[in-house]
Amino acid sequence: MDDTAADQIPDPLFLVWAKAFENKRFHDALAIAFANCLVARETKNEEFEQSSLTVLRGAIDGLLPPDDPANKHECSFCGRSPPDVRLAAGPNVFICDGCVTMLAEDVFSAPA
Repeated sequence: MDDTAADQIPDPLFLVWAKAFENKRFHDALAIAFANCLVARETKNEEFEQSSLTVLRGAIDGLLPPDDPANKHECSFCGRSPPDVRLAAGPNVFICDGCVTMLAEDVFSAPA
């Protein structure tokens, strides 16, 4: 494949990806975005590779369920969750006993 043909690949692939994404066919969009990344690497087109990674991330984000902070019971600071730690709740945040202890040690051991 010559360089001219390689330069023409990104546009049709992006259009196919956009159609799949628009129709919420995220598995197809993910496969197409991955193919785009492979083509970009093969053709050594760094700009196309970066844009392919961006659309790959968009497809992944479309597949993932939205985060629901109300149902996410883990420490907002260290990410640990029960039963490993005890959590104290605040408005849409949690803090574990370990982070409270660490904070208290830092506050009380700091020079005045």
